[in-house]
Amino acid sequence: MSGSAHNNSHPEYEDVSNNLRQYTGMRFAQMTLFVAITGGLVSMLKDGSPFSWLWVIIGVFGVISGGIFWVLEERSVDYWHHFMRRALELEKELGYRQYTGRPKRDYVSATNATRLLHAILIVFWIGLIWPD
Repeated sequence: MSGSAHNNSHPEYEDVSNNLRQYTGMRFAQMTLFVAITGGLVSMLKDGSPFSWLWVIIGVFGVISGGIFWVLEERSVDYWHHFMRRALELEKELGYRQYTGRPKRDYVSATNATRLLHAILIVFWIGLIWPD
């Protein structure tokens, strides 16, 4: 980093930006792990007959993992929003606009898409346990 760029930096703003990147990366890592676990559970279904105890056990693990990863996603998003609010406050003080001018989200968002995925998969697993 050049001397002039370093002199214009603000340690808390840099830290907040790093935290935003970290929680964004964490969300993608969590999703990757969730998809891998879900895929592994689905692949195990071929080893049992429909509605057997094996399917029930796999379904229970599916519901539990879906719930766990949904909570992890919500907490990551909460922290991301916390750091985004702080970044916006700092930008007002510092005259920066990196986050201030970002596109606004609406109902069509990554967070809502992830919530929908979790909900669909939890319903899938519940349907596997209780087919009637």
